[in-house]
Amino acid sequence: MAKKAAKPKSVEASPAEEADSISAHGKAADGSSKHGRHMPATKTEAVRMAIAAGFGSPQVGSGYIQSQFGMDVSPQHFSSTKSQLKTKELEDTPARKSKADSSKDVEGYVALPAKPAAGGEEELLAALEAMKPLVASLGAEKVKRLADLLG
Repeated sequence: MAKKAAKPKSVEASPAEEADSISAHGKAADGSSKHGRHMPATKTEAVRMAIAAGFGSPQVGSGYIQSQFGMDVSPQHFSSTKSQLKTKELEDTPARKSKADSSKDVEGYVALPAKPAAGGEEELLAALEAMKPLVASLGAEKVKRLADLLG
């Protein structure tokens, strides 16, 4: 014998029907609690919601989860999950600059370029070209004395 087709339910439910749709621990069929809040699917999500609501300590947070969502989360589990969430959050943040990167910029100033290897012919020519205006303005004898002082 064929089963009769079910009658479509009305769009609006009466208060008695709403009370029937809420389970023993306050969870409705649509995933919201008896207070109209979203019900977490996992204990981790419940801990995340408790922390977001301002209940950060393990004792208070586990009590909040029990009263609002009907889930049993021990204070130890709450603390462990909170620590894991914090660690995961830190992993998602950008890493610090390495020492090589931080030496390039110091409070908006660009660091000097690295010293080239000694003994190169190009460096000697560049140094002599830089000294030429100094020799022209001070004279060869004074530049020679300055070079002796610097050693």
